[in-house]
Amino acid sequence: MAEAIDTTPVVKETLLTFENANDLKALDLFSAKNDVRYWLNGIHIDRNHVTATNGHVLLRICHGQNLDLGPDGIVLALPKFTVKASNPGCAISIKNIETGTPHTTGYVLSVSETATLLINAEKHDLEILDGQYPDVSKVIPEFVKKEDRSFHAPFNAKYLELIGKTAKLLNPKNKNKNLACWIYGENPQNAHRVEIQNRDDIDMVIMPVRY
Repeated sequence: MAEAIDTTPVVKETLLTFENANDLKALDLFSAKNDVRYWLNGIHIDRNHVTATNGHVLLRICHGQNLDLGPDGIVLALPKFTVKASNPGCAISIKNIETGTPHTTGYVLSVSETATLLINAEKHDLEILDGQYPDVSKVIPEFVKKEDRSFHAPFNAKYLELIGKTAKLLNPKNKNKNLACWIYGENPQNAHRVEIQNRDDIDMVIMPVRY
């Protein structure tokens, strides 16, 4: 009598937690909308960062949770969600599922992946976008000394407005309407780094207008 094959799925879960759901809402502002480069329409999660970019502005948040997501990470499309309570935390659950199916004298192993957003006691299934997310570390400017920073590059006004909205989202406890941002770079034609008050875990980049 042949030995029974255990076909119970093996599930490996990776959990990314956020202290504040506004971080996700800010990332969604920076992701592309209906871009033919469909992988830019979502957020990219890797070992220590979550990133969103539309090719003109970029936001990267360091979560520092050392996630085991492989060398390429994962790209997820965010659903439309509402923050219903003040300062709600949330999490993204990523499950890797291995299932064995009997086949002749052995079995065939199939692998699938699912992602879920957990917020306000609700669950939202997330679409996984298959694509090679760009290496954003190559476009994020290095920190430079204050005396070497330039503020004379021209920027698209709508992206400056986006930065202002993001600064408020990323500082939900700050009631001061005069939140500060700093934009600097070494060359007015290259990418500039944006610093937001009270958020040292943020990398933000804006490209200048090129006439």
